[in-house]
Amino acid sequence: MTDTLHAWLDAHLPQAEALSDGVDFQLGARVLRVSGSAETVQQLTDLAPLDRLDGLDGLDGLDGLDSSHTRLPRVGLHYLGDAAIADLPDTSHLRRGPYGAITAWANDGGAYVAGANSDVKNDGRTDASPWLICLEEDLSAMLAYHVESRQALAFSRTALAPRQIAEFARTLMHWAAIADGNVLVHAAAVAREGRGLLICGVGTSGKTTLVRQCLAEGWTFLADNVVEFSPASARDASAAQLWRTYATLKLRPDALPVSPAETSISLWDDEAEKDIHFLVGTTRAQFATAPVTHVATLVLQPGGPAPPEPLAAGAGLLAIAPNTVAQFPFYEREVLERVSALTRSAPLFTAGRMPLDAMTGMLENMLEDVTA
Repeated sequence: MTDTLHAWLDAHLPQAEALSDGVDFQLGARVLRVSGSAETVQQLTDLAPLDRLDGLDGLDGLDGLDSSHTRLPRVGLHYLGDAAIADLPDTSHLRRGPYGAITAWANDGGAYVAGANSDVKNDGRTDASPWLICLEEDLSAMLAYHVESRQALAFSRTALAPRQIAEFARTLMHWAAIADGNVLVHAAAVAREGRGLLICGVGTSGKTTLVRQCLAEGWTFLADNVVEFSPASARDASAAQLWRTYATLKLRPDALPVSPAETSISLWDDEAEKDIHFLVGTTRAQFATAPVTHVATLVLQPGGPAPPEPLAAGAGLLAIAPNTVAQFPFYEREVLERVSALTRSAPLFTAGRMPLDAMTGMLENMLEDVTA
């Protein structure tokens, strides 16, 4: 049923595989090469939600880069032009789930299952394909990831909205994280001297407010909404790590002020109904330059205790997993297993709302206690 769409994607895959003319950015725990869209590259460069890695193949003598970037895995993202999009086959028979994910054939209910590489298993499911596909029902945008080649094809018939730039290629980052043995968690993260604190909680629980206060007090910033978690492994015996994602904040119109205020370029996003802040200047200088050790997780909950109290791993899983598993389609089982590993990798705490100056002091004490 999907043979025509797969054939269309297969025909355009060589364009993504020949990315020698692309531009490199760091996307979590990997290097992303973007090609085929000068407009998108310019937006990413101007607003700088990701770090552009100019001269990646010749790092010697370049400020701000180190040889660790050459050891990161790579993914590619190629934007298709109008001529390619014009030949897009009919997809009306495909059923879509969240984010336009193609999950089944509408005419017979047959399951569409994405293919797997050596790190991502299919658990015996049938009708496997090497493609993971998110295609909006109105055909306004598409992202298709070929898991075997680690190359993605994309198009957008309209200019990317501020929220799409603020968390650029987030769906691709989710899939690539799974393939690399990691997981993308719905959370914020800050750090002190290489010790990372994951901050979880449902919307309006206060994650962004707390992160902004930490920024105002000189903490290192990793993420406001999604964080990449890398578990300890036999290959790398070091502690589990947290990776920076996007140098952005998403603020509601009634967001609490902090002092000093973060330096940023602000754009209003109608769909999200939030101001998207792209961090610049002194605040951007606080964006993490390397992964940090995951030493604690704080779950913010309405009506939670003050000060923070220890939280059992099972309760932490129930608090963290639903928002993370529901974020993007495919590999829900793998996501759940890795979030479970996250809850066991470092001490968990829970807290409710309290004065911000008191909360950041509590965070300092928490990091000191768990690393003592």
